[in-house]
Order: sequence, then structure tokens, then C-alpha cells
Amino acid sequence: MEMETVRSVRALEDALAVILQNNFDQDTKVCLITMMKLLDNLLHQPTNPKVRTIRLANPAFHNKVASRKGATQFLQAVGFTAQQAPLPLFNAAVASDCLIGDGSDGNSIEPVLLVLKPEDERQSFLITARRLLMTRAVTDLGMQADQLPPYRSPPTLWSATAAATSASDVTSPAFNPYQGYRHDAQSAAAGENLGPDAGYVSTTNRQLALLEQQQAALEAKLQTPVRDDRAWTAALPVTVAFAVAAAAAAAEEDPMEKGPSDGSLLAASAKRRWEEHQKRETAGLTTKAMRDLERIKKQKVYAHVQLTIQFADGSKLSGKFLPRETVATVKAAIQQECLVAPGDFDLYVAPPRRLLPPANTLQQEGLVPAAKVFLSWKVGSAPDKTAAAGSFLQSHLFASHPAANNSFPTAQPVVPDKKQEAAADGAVKKGKKSTREEGMLKRMMGAKRGL
Repeated sequence: MEMETVRSVRALEDALAVILQNNFDQDTKVCLITMMKLLDNLLHQPTNPKVRTIRLANPAFHNKVASRKGATQFLQAVGFTAQQAPLPLFNAAVASDCLIGDGSDGNSIEPVLLVLKPEDERQSFLITARRLLMTRAVTDLGMQADQLPPYRSPPTLWSATAAATSASDVTSPAFNPYQGYRHDAQSAAAGENLGPDAGYVSTTNRQLALLEQQQAALEAKLQTPVRDDRAWTAALPVTVAFAVAAAAAAAEEDPMEKGPSDGSLLAASAKRRWEEHQKRETAGLTTKAMRDLERIKKQKVYAHVQLTIQFADGSKLSGKFLPRETVATVKAAIQQECLVAPGDFDLYVAPPRRLLPPANTLQQEGLVPAAKVFLSWKVGSAPDKTAAAGSFLQSHLFASHPAANNSFPTAQPVVPDKKQEAAADGAVKKGKKSTREEGMLKRMMGAKRGL
């Protein structure tokens, strides 16, 4: 009996592995939820013959379960068997509707029903199968408790087969989907723990934890406490005459020295996002830890974020912030350290126009390492239109030119590029070698050592 239990649990785990590896996450979630509901019907309606029979031609069942690779295998591991003919409880009309082909053309009749016979039904095993579904839904797919069907203990009354089982099989403790759960059938059969210990951590999680520690160390090393010195600088709007002169000077410059236009930058950004989307779509099924690991491998740690705040009158304000500081921190710093009178406003980026949520960090909003942010005054907070440009900013902010304090932040990758390091080391070695050769040539030409 114990060996049969081991084989049955193994069959469940193998079927779940097939489901998770061969279907998209969203399809897998719908499939697991539907199978949980099927098991709930079996647990709470043990005397209802309808819940024991599943018609494969049912559109809802086919779209949610049968079309997902491994789902039918899981139900068969639970105890369902495939049948080619309808059960006797169906009448002739229903039977003809259920059959797929009649065999007259030489082709075999395909199974059209999944049936759970009373002798193949065990309440304790159904509970184990349901718990396994909930555990994998939470740990592998990241589903929350409110997304899953709530678990209710089955009724005490059961079939004649289950009446002979012990009370421990009928009643089960409350199941917490947020608590780690592992059922090792081999260990249960042997009477000792044969699997990994409770503190087992996968290789991916270990690598991710190590890179997160490296990232935290780099942030502590590179990111100086800019909260005490934002390096605020302000600039008045450029006059029309100066703008015309600058445009004329730019027209005389070499076109190859000009930077890319805003339109080309937007097109390049959209193309890059589309390529990243296509790469994610064709990358196959991955866990959240695997995705986080790949993301942090490509990530850089910047010393600070250089923000330029653009006002409606053309004035500009520049300051330094940390990547993990929130948009609300930026707003508070502007209100307390830069404005002459308090005023409320929103921060947004464009194009397209998108308000920045106050609770999000600058890193989450993609404003690292430098960005231009626009400020729009709220009703009742806008300065007087007749006032001079930039009069709402404190005068000492205009003391120095913005270019004096604006600097592109230094960066260092979390995972160093070995190719770049090898190239740099090769250049250094080549330089040392050429220096030795130069000294040897000088000595051969009669130069004294040390001169």
C-alpha cells in the first residue's frame, strides 16, 4: 500500500511538472484553478455521479484543462480513467453526441469521457492532490490566496470504501498556502527524511542573493549621501535672440558632430522595448527568480541620478538624487529647498505625457541615470503670470551656471564584463612591454641607465 502511494504521488508530481514546463503561466493558472474546483466537487459531493464524469468534448473543460499538456495526465493520476463509450446513465441521444467516430471507417473510437470509479476514489489522496496544486500555484506561479479557490474541509460522511479508513484520512489540518510544504513520498515510505532539508535553497536563489549583496555593497561604495547636498542649480529661460544665434551657430557646425534628434531617440527607445518584448516572448518558461537573476546581471549601479526639472515658463532646475529615492522625496525637496513660497504640483515625463506616481522610486520609473522631468502647477498654486521668469525660485540657485554642478553619474556594473576587463589588462600589459622595449633600445643606442 505504501509503495502504491509513492507511485501515485510521483505520478501527480510528474504530471504537474509537464503542465508547468509546457504551458504559459496564465494558461497554467486557469488550468490549476479549474482542477482545484473539480477536486472540491469530488470532496464535497461524493454521492453525486455527475462530478465523477467529465466529457472531453465540453468546450469549457477543453479550453481550460484538456488543451493544456499534462492536465489530463494529472487527472488520470488522481484516479480518473478514460472510456470510449458513455456511461449507462446516459440515454441514446446523449451517447451518440458523446462518441467521436463510430469505428465504421476503420478508425478507432477516441476516449470521450474521464470517469472516476468509486473503487479508485480515496478522500485522503484527493486532499493530497489538491494541496499539491495549491502549493505549486503559490511557489511556482506566485499566486495569492485571494486568487485561489478557498479550501474547505470535506464532510465527515463518505463512501463505503472511505468508511473503513482511519479518522486521520477524513479530517485534515488547515492548509496555509504561504507556508512551505513538501511531501516526500520516498521519505514517508522509508520512515525518515531522504530529501533535502527544510533550509534547502536552489542554485538560482543562491546566485540571486549573492548578486543582491554585491549590488548593495556597490551602492554603499558609489552613492555618496547626496541628501545633504543636492547641488541645486537653476537657469532662466533662453531668450529668443540667444536661441536664434545658437541655431545659426549649430547650422554652421559639422553635421556629423550633431547629436541624434528627439524623434530618432524615441524611435530607438521604442525599437529597443519591442526587441526586449519579443525576447521575453520567445525565451521560454522561466521562474521569477530566473528573471530577476538575468535582470540584475545586466544592471549597473550609478552614483546618483541627475534630474532636470523643466517649468512652464522655461526655467530649469537641476539636482542630484539617489536611484532608490521616491518621486515624493523629489517633490518634497523642491518644495522645501527651492521654492520661495510653498506650492503644490505634479511631476510628469513626456512624450507621451505620464504622471509619475509619488510612491515609485526613480529607478522604477526609468529615470536613472539622468532624466528631464516636467512640472505642472496645480490649481491655486501657479505663480503670477506677470511675474518675472524664475521668480518663484530662490535667488541663490542662479549663482552658478548649471553646467558647473551637472555631471553624468559614474557607474559600475554589478557583474563585471570579463571581455572588457581582459581587453584592459591586455592594453596595460602591452604598454608595459613597449616601455621595456623602449628602454632596451635607448641603452643599445648608448643611453645610460636611469637617464
